[in-house]
Amino acid sequence: MTPLELHSTFARLAREGRLVKAKVNLQIELARDLIYQYFTIPLSVASIQKEAQRLVNRYPLRSLDALQLATALYGHKQLNQSLIFVSSDKRLLNAASAEGFTIDDPTNHP
Repeated sequence: MTPLELHSTFARLAREGRLVKAKVNLQIELARDLIYQYFTIPLSVASIQKEAQRLVNRYPLRSLDALQLATALYGHKQLNQSLIFVSSDKRLLNAASAEGFTIDDPTNHP
């Protein structure tokens, strides 16, 4: 899900003129490389889907955003260390913060 989410975000920023089109491919390649350096969690884990349902009942999240946050919560429990939740979606960042994550919006960095 992460490669699609990153690609979607970079494409949207390019369409909005907030990211130079030439840099989109570079950003996508970088994101693809970084993905292989991180701990991955299959979405088939039943507890993630149950957690995502809890999140959509508690916060104004879209389904994929709830899955993303639920997966981060699962990863946090598995790794037993604090994580930084990164997103440019304000609703998702608010929910992640309420769930105890340190948050970061990459659009706040030039």
